Amino acid sequence: IRAVKKLIREAFDFYKSLDRALTEITIVSDMSRSQVQELTQEFIKLSAQTGMAIDDIAQASVIFFQQGLSTKEVMEMTEVTAQFAKVAGSTVEKAADQLTAAVNGFQVGVEGAIDVADKLNAVAAKSAASIDEIATAMSKAASQANQAGLSMDKFYAILATMEEVTREAPENIGTSMKTIMARMQQIKEGNNTEDETDVNDVETALKTVGI
Repeated sequence: IRAVKKLIREAFDFYKSLDRALTEITIVSDMSRSQVQELTQEFIKLSAQTGMAIDDIAQASVIFFQQGLSTKEVMEMTEVTAQFAKVAGSTVEKAADQLTAAVNGFQVGVEGAIDVADKLNAVAAKSAASIDEIATAMSKAASQANQAGLSMDKFYAILATMEEVTREAPENIGTSMKTIMARMQQIKEGNNTEDETDVNDVETALKTVGI
């Protein structure tokens, strides 16, 4: 009896979670409820392919619909996210946030999502840092790295090396890189050979330690 009660409770929680996600999709998209219901079949297919829960996959798609993506783009991003989450051992929602940060930060578009995931997997395989650690650190500073002119490949390599050597929390590493690159952006172009006036903030900072 207890086992049956548990099964019923879990089934109720599952359908409640799925229905909430479908309702959110209806609200943030231009689709009708019946059109949204049809997406359930796609979620079931992704669930079978990745082993992730259907309601989790549906909730991840909500994130992409909120970004204003088309249904086709949402399904592409959701599929990559579900596969990425499985490899990274992460939740689908967390993986969706991480991939969104990379795609938007490096401005690679939906079509670049697979490349983002593959590169994270490749760097993690060659280092002592996990996919989730690199992705978490990356999500804190992807936009700043792109603005600073760092390629995605080089930025991932830097983060993996920092994580490998320091074993600091990935959130701290990502935030520190964000701060470093923001400070570097404060450098102002200029030459001064007439006197000893500082030409940028970095020069001022270096002088405080005798350089």
